[in-house]
Amino acid sequence: MLVGAGLWWAADRGGSAAEPSLAAAQASTTPLAKLHIIRPAVELRAKGNTEFRAARDGATLRQGDALRTDAAGFVEVEYADGSLTRLGPSTEFSIARLTEERGGRQTRGSITVGDTWNRAAKVTESGSFEMQSGRTTAAVEGTAFAFSCTAPGTCDITDVVDNVNVTTTTGQRAALTPATSIVAVNDVLSPATHLTREQMLANPFFVENLLLDLAAGKGLGLDDLPPAILGATVSNVGPLVITMVTPASPSVTTEAPEETTTTTTPPTTTTTVAPPTAPECVTEGWMRRVGSAGETFANEAACTTFALAGGTFATTGGGRFVIPRGVTVTFSDVRSDSACNALQYGYELDLDPATQTPVGARTPAPPACGGTFASTTIGPFPTARLLRVFLQDDSCFETRFFSDGYHARLDPSDPMTVWIMDAGPKIGEDLCPNVAVERRPPAVPPPGGRSVNLIVTVVIIDAPPTSG
Repeated sequence: MLVGAGLWWAADRGGSAAEPSLAAAQASTTPLAKLHIIRPAVELRAKGNTEFRAARDGATLRQGDALRTDAAGFVEVEYADGSLTRLGPSTEFSIARLTEERGGRQTRGSITVGDTWNRAAKVTESGSFEMQSGRTTAAVEGTAFAFSCTAPGTCDITDVVDNVNVTTTTGQRAALTPATSIVAVNDVLSPATHLTREQMLANPFFVENLLLDLAAGKGLGLDDLPPAILGATVSNVGPLVITMVTPASPSVTTEAPEETTTTTTPPTTTTTVAPPTAPECVTEGWMRRVGSAGETFANEAACTTFALAGGTFATTGGGRFVIPRGVTVTFSDVRSDSACNALQYGYELDLDPATQTPVGARTPAPPACGGTFASTTIGPFPTARLLRVFLQDDSCFETRFFSDGYHARLDPSDPMTVWIMDAGPKIGEDLCPNVAVERRPPAVPPPGGRSVNLIVTVVIIDAPPTSG
């Protein structure tokens, strides 16, 4: 296979008479590349056009086409030979070369900024699969690697499966092996860095793409990541390689009729490390998971990365409610048994004060000063959320008391029903007791020593979350 600078320079000189023609490639009955939208949105600028337009799923792509994703976009370019390139959010990418002649397919993508994931199929000796940015090119065969650029001219190339050859016009060459990464700044390569399995698992972009590859029948998923390598070093003498530091092996001497040869057999060391798993995130599991500190997950990969990093998940209980993705919530039978002051109720998402939203006020109804609040429905949400309910006491500086706090209790017969007390009665001239320290949970069962200022039932309309 022609790889690296030689092929890259040939393209830069305008090609040769033997170079496959675009017309011949486009004459094929099978498109050489198609677009698949995983998460919108993405725009396409067809070759010869000056403007980007919204792209459609399944669109045929050709040499010279350009793509760009927005801050949420995630798309796949599927090549006819089984290779693929996926573009992460906020990525600008173009197809610099896409030709085929006599079975010699040549594919080159060009990234300006953003993240790309590439998995190359086996190619013929006259074919190639490359990714480039500026004058830095990564050329591969049967390989999975990431090529990411934080800005034009500043890129990171990470080899995940098999080997990647990196070349620049400054004359530098690097032969990357799995779990190594190299940075190119204005086409000057840094020394290569070895990545641990844990470092690679901490990258949601890597994890999501490995899982997508596995679902597509390509690779081994997270098992494509190597186990921890003890005693590994990175050499920057000539081509960059990973070298194992191991004890010397005993010498073996063999005799031939005219000479004696002494050879040293390198030791063979096999380390097997069981791959970590996060079964709670598999299939639709991630759609029902929220981190215990309110972390939300946009996909299975983000959930898996969180779990493998030691993150813990929240559960419904104690006045907190996990709301699955795509599900609506109704606050039902909302009422007050007592309290003649002005009260409101509302909710908070993911333990984030910025999301606190009052949704219903109550007008006291003498003489008992009870009354009802309007029921409210919220959602559905694009990710699972962690929800708390609060009672707001407008007569005490709009102080809010939460369903998991010291003024609340769950109905012992229904853990989805919350009882919350307000700031409390007037004490002397102080309209607001020391609410920061006073514990004022409702009595059990009501009515008792204290009636309840807010009763609300959280009803989760538990339709199956959508996976789209």
